[in-house]
Amino acid sequence: MRNICTFPGKSRLLSAFIQESDGMEEIVTFSLTMTMILKEPLTAVRLGPPSTQYQVQSGSFLVLLRSLLYQACELEGLVTVQEKEEHLRQVAGDDADLMSGLCLLNETLDVKFPLHPKYQTVNMTTRHLYAQHIIANLLRRIWTEK
Repeated sequence: MRNICTFPGKSRLLSAFIQESDGMEEIVTFSLTMTMILKEPLTAVRLGPPSTQYQVQSGSFLVLLRSLLYQACELEGLVTVQEKEEHLRQVAGDDADLMSGLCLLNETLDVKFPLHPKYQTVNMTTRHLYAQHIIANLLRRIWTEK
């Protein structure tokens, strides 16, 4: 028997279960944060100024980042990809840079924005740097409005 940790789609399955059970009196759902132990080498991820660096495992960092972004963007109650995309479009508003960069957050926010032409010829490392910029702008916009 294979370990359940090796099967893909665990997060989506859990997310779907939580969304389906929301509002049912017999089932209580809650959010929690966990630390994942992965068999990946540590990866340097720079957050903030160039002098600030954190050594994190990329997988556990993405789980944490996704959880924080879902809460900050108020995506937790949205079920379909279309609902999430529409909500993010509303958050981005008339900010063209933010709108074009939402495609860089597809995997992180479980959405399917088409890849914007300006990112099609950019390598993955540069895309990740652009994604950090988009996340910062998205959070800045959300927190400015609140």
